[in-house]
Amino acid sequence: MTPAPATAAATAAATVAATATVPAAAMATSPAAATAMVPVPLFALSPTLVNPKTFTDYGTKDGKLLFAAANKPLAIKFDTENPNVTSFRALLKDRAMTAEWSHAQVDIINVTVQGRTHNLIDNYSQISLEDLRGVVNTYITAHAKQAQHSYEMYTTLMDSLAENSITKVTLEAQKYTVHELPSAPLLFKVLMNIGSADMRATVSHTRENLSSLNEYIRTVGSNTLGFNMYVEEELKSLRAHGEDTQDLLVNLFKAYLNASDTEFREYIKCKKDQYDEGADINPESLMAEAEAEAEAKYKAFRLDNKWNALSPEQEQIVAMSVELKELKDKNLKFVSAFSKASKKKPANKKENNNKKKDKKEVKNSEWAWKSVAPTKDDP
Repeated sequence: MTPAPATAAATAAATVAATATVPAAAMATSPAAATAMVPVPLFALSPTLVNPKTFTDYGTKDGKLLFAAANKPLAIKFDTENPNVTSFRALLKDRAMTAEWSHAQVDIINVTVQGRTHNLIDNYSQISLEDLRGVVNTYITAHAKQAQHSYEMYTTLMDSLAENSITKVTLEAQKYTVHELPSAPLLFKVLMNIGSADMRATVSHTRENLSSLNEYIRTVGSNTLGFNMYVEEELKSLRAHGEDTQDLLVNLFKAYLNASDTEFREYIKCKKDQYDEGADINPESLMAEAEAEAEAKYKAFRLDNKWNALSPEQEQIVAMSVELKELKDKNLKFVSAFSKASKKKPANKKENNNKKKDKKEVKNSEWAWKSVAPTKDDP
């Protein structure tokens, strides 16, 4: 009796069974066994997750390559004096995904505290250092991938510190050390605590700068291009810390209306009137139009010497200033002449004294004979 044709599933099962039961010597000589030697592909997001419950053997070549790939420094250094917290966190989150630090079975990023799970990188402020220490303590000394991931992430963070920040961070070592082992989640929490304190000071200073743009524009000679570049840099600093401003347009209008050129101020006043009447004007468009207008007017007015020309009121003030200066010059000349005259009086007094002295000497000479003794021939 002819056997029924084998189904695909039966064939696959037979192949697996053959792989498990055929001796090595037989597989070396049997074509069927040779086919069975082809490994069944396993899906995983990364090599480290082929067997997530088993730790990686770093003594092997593959293990060393995995470790080297996981702990490369991030593209942005963490500087405690100017922490770029938002960008640093974004890069670390990408690394956590590629290195599988946040995989469900070997996760060190998503932390469960009091029944609630928090993503450490996104919500670090919602997890206390002590609660995080309690979670880390459950795996830090175990022979498991979580412990390996913690050390991989730790070396990544330490190698991603700016040189001027290493000493400041290592002084906090007791806060991120458990059983004499460094913990990456705790180190990250310490970095964020340091960065958040400095970040608040930086954000506060940046907001103050943006609120006083009307004063800054005068310090750059009302140079619109230079002023706009300054505003853009301040905005970058603010947004790099995950913050933004809601009153930039108001501050820009105030600044442009304080520019030195009268014609430019009139242009900005018209733009503000349009905005007040409902025109769609945002900070970006206002800055672009103000810069274009200033450049166009500068090129046109420079030929006629009208750029930064004085208004009628300013011309009147200048004229009064000139008159006042002339009056001051006249007063100065009078005071100078009077001073010179005053200096001559002592000389006249000396001359009079000399005259009195001469008269006295003449008078004394008339009676000088009385002081001479008479001779024998005198009567």
